[in-house]
Amino acid sequence: MQNKLLLLWVGIIFSQNLPNDTDPEDAYNEQGNLVDDFSLDENYSRIRITPEPEDEKWHYIQSLTLQPFSLGWRFDKQLNDTHFNNAKFYISKNNQKYKLLVGNIRIELGQGLLFSSLYGRFKTYENGVTIASNKYKISPDLTSFSDTEIQGLSFNYQFNKSFTSDLVLSKRNTIAIFQFNTIPSTPRITFTTLNQQLNGSVAGEIKSSYLNVNTEVSFKNNEISYIVNFYSKTKLFQWLIQYRKFSLNRENIIGKPLTNLDGKNEGGILATFQLNFNKFVISTWLDIFTQNQVVNGQPTNWGLDNYFGIKYKISTSQFLSFRVRSKKIIDEFILVENNLEKQYWCTLNKNKILLKYHTQLLKFVHQYLIVNPEIGSTEYGNLSTASFKIIKHPKIQAMCGFHYYTIESWNSRLYAYEPGIKGEFRIRSFYNNGITVFSKLEWNPYPSLIISARISFDKASHIETNFQQNAALQMDIVF
Repeated sequence: MQNKLLLLWVGIIFSQNLPNDTDPEDAYNEQGNLVDDFSLDENYSRIRITPEPEDEKWHYIQSLTLQPFSLGWRFDKQLNDTHFNNAKFYISKNNQKYKLLVGNIRIELGQGLLFSSLYGRFKTYENGVTIASNKYKISPDLTSFSDTEIQGLSFNYQFNKSFTSDLVLSKRNTIAIFQFNTIPSTPRITFTTLNQQLNGSVAGEIKSSYLNVNTEVSFKNNEISYIVNFYSKTKLFQWLIQYRKFSLNRENIIGKPLTNLDGKNEGGILATFQLNFNKFVISTWLDIFTQNQVVNGQPTNWGLDNYFGIKYKISTSQFLSFRVRSKKIIDEFILVENNLEKQYWCTLNKNKILLKYHTQLLKFVHQYLIVNPEIGSTEYGNLSTASFKIIKHPKIQAMCGFHYYTIESWNSRLYAYEPGIKGEFRIRSFYNNGITVFSKLEWNPYPSLIISARISFDKASHIETNFQQNAALQMDIVF
């Protein structure tokens, strides 16, 4: 116990915010859940420093189990802070009948019409039916700070195998959830308050061997929003058809549902299909969306998002993927006139081709983007990313890589995943011309200790210095 207390005292010296970057391909697993490698079910410590040139950040996060209680907290400090901030904490107690949680609370329910992940919900390239899953998660929250976080008390009580209830009391909301576990459906009713107004939703699903249906319907005053999914999944073939309609004044407590227009005033139909062969996976989707109502006399925003992809399995450890994605939407476009940037809203056609080769030791991705605006000239972007595992050993792993890009402007920017240390989702944007070199090292000298570090150097045409550096150092301890 003395060693545990010493570790907690040392950890208070360090603190740093976790980034909010995410990507559906790299940050979500096959079940459609956000990857979170920090376990709150065991005694775990994480200390991280990110020594950025103008904003040094420290971060310390801790979970601890002292039967019958579990507790955790995090401290954060940035360069200009005069002291460490007690950013988040929780204490919980569980038994067979009830679960009690006090502190910071994470909630994900249904299709995300009221409570979703902070990053929202996304279409995935190679498993389109994952977006149909109805979430039900009430858990401690030690993620980075957000304006929509919930602080308060959560009480879950299981009356019997068929009926459970949750009550959440917080500074911003009072939330009541009732779940009825029946076969073949699982209806869930939620009531909550936001800005002194009553919000509610009903979520449920019906499963069978050939067809599954799940839905969430939310209401606020006289406005109703809904998402309905029809889907089926077999070893050879899977498909999904989704209908969604969001009211003009709909609000999320946390996050967003699957949306193309910020989760408000939107109607849409999404269809996804996937064929699985011995060596090939062929997948596609078509998402058509539009505004339901005209706002302030502005043109009705509408568009479509179309995708087609093939993944070829060369061997058990080698894959080759080809993807084509086309999106049409009314969006912001920046033009430079007389050395001044002016912003316009116009119809944009974005077409992207992606080629990816992946082995155990090498990953290469090339992206080619064409942006065709209603006004101005067509813009192009190229981004190549390669990463190599140079050391692969049970106690030490090291990798390095680069991004090389030639992109005309911010309008044709491209995004790429950059491997980070545990708990980081580094999705970076690139524009203009430049190169980035990055590396990562992970050392596991003992089963209970992991030390990891990363560093990258950027050189781009819009960066005045020769190279811009970004680094992080982290220690994880399980005890």
